[in-house]
Amino acid sequence: MPCAADVRFWHERKLLKGVPDSFEASFASFKRDVHHFPRDRHVIVVRMGGIDAIPIAYSLRAKRFFAVARSANGNRTSPT
Repeated sequence: MPCAADVRFWHERKLLKGVPDSFEASFASFKRDVHHFPRDRHVIVVRMGGIDAIPIAYSLRAKRFFAVARSANGNRTSPT
């Protein structure tokens, strides 16, 4: 079962409800919170605008998270 990595800023979390059962981390503090993400599950990076999900997804791949996909504007895009 995949897990969602919700990497929105705090003010975006106040505007829109988060993804249920997601691992929440800010885009700015992602390096500090990356150890909370499970390595044995597929990770879907969720970001409101979608453009900031690309460096987060590539960063997860560099940290040996091999099953990573990103979501742009709520639509699932191709795996990174």
